Amino acid sequence: MLGAPAVGALVGSGVVIFMGNPKHKGGLVLLTTVLYCVCLMLFALSRSLALSLAAAFLLGAFDSVGETFRMTVTLLKTPDSLRGRVQSLILLFVMGGPLLGQAQRGATAAVLDVTGALVLGGAIGIAASLVLARRIYFL
Repeated sequence: MLGAPAVGALVGSGVVIFMGNPKHKGGLVLLTTVLYCVCLMLFALSRSLALSLAAAFLLGAFDSVGETFRMTVTLLKTPDSLRGRVQSLILLFVMGGPLLGQAQRGATAAVLDVTGALVLGGAIGIAASLVLARRIYFL
């Protein structure tokens, strides 16, 4: 089960290589974020090992593709004089963000249960993506 997201990330990286330089990278970030959230909710609700493995694989793939394009958009839109500072903030969020998210999920799971916490997290991610869609799509 732990290897499925890693294999998915490798496949997702290969997909990014074959995509080349697509237009509307912001739209791809939104699409992969929504699909990631859908797969997270599917994983949470799944009672089948095969479906859980497929969802975990897709989580890794969508995370890999989305992260690649998020970094690309960030670096392309950042002025050269600020790239070091922006990279340091990205590193801060990449290292600290997941730990804060795990604490939040743990607290939510204590109230709702694990399935409810993951479904709620996926729903919030989809809602946030839809709210930001107009602004991000054309990046």
